[in-house]
Amino acid sequence: MARKPSKEYLTLINQFPLVPMRNRQHFKLARKVLDGLLDRYEDLTSEENEYFDVLTDLIYKYEQEHFPIERVSPLEMLKYLMEVNNLRQRDLAHLFSSKSNLSEVLSGRRQISKEQARRLADYFKLSTDAFIGLTSTAQ
Repeated sequence: MARKPSKEYLTLINQFPLVPMRNRQHFKLARKVLDGLLDRYEDLTSEENEYFDVLTDLIYKYEQEHFPIERVSPLEMLKYLMEVNNLRQRDLAHLFSSKSNLSEVLSGRRQISKEQARRLADYFKLSTDAFIGLTSTAQ
């Protein structure tokens, strides 16, 4: 037999029913509810956690459909991260075994290897996908 929903869960459902986003206003409301849950994430009940999971899925789906992000090349990503983190070649040379390997990558003469992508991902705390080039058939 199904358990009776808690008061907290019903309050969330009243604030934002778990239905697909209809428009930008609906999306903004969902984000507001999500922000409130994030503020107390460590203290959520199991039902609130389940609600949180479904709400994030709905928000993600809406964002994918309405705010697509253009993929950048691994080289563009690396250069961007170096710039915003104020890094120089010497700061990342250890991730490439040598400064010359990094120089070749930054000049476009060499691709980022899988091992280098893994090291960069660990260093910047990102997915290796950010540093691995995809062919046009894989996108």
